[in-house]
Amino acid sequence: MLENETGMDAIDLKKLFETPALSCPTCGVKWSGQTNCRRCGADLSLLLKTASLAWELRNRARLNLLAGEFEKSIHYARKAQTFHKTVYGELIERFAAYGLTIV
Repeated sequence: MLENETGMDAIDLKKLFETPALSCPTCGVKWSGQTNCRRCGADLSLLLKTASLAWELRNRARLNLLAGEFEKSIHYARKAQTFHKTVYGELIERFAAYGLTIV
């Protein structure tokens, strides 16, 4: 666990190496890489577009973090988390928030 002094919950860093699982919103089966669910046949294209959008927003957050644009980084990280929560997105947001405190 990552210890912190900010009053925020610690993050289990082992989860960074786990791929966030997407699952069918209809029947809950784990996503198998297809645009239709292998169990119930539901169309998963919107789910995949949403996950892709979240990835793009996290990437923008990461790039802004590296550029020292902490407020923009927080904005994009939070937006990404609304579409698809990941430990990586949470870490970007926390690092950017910390960056605001030391500038």
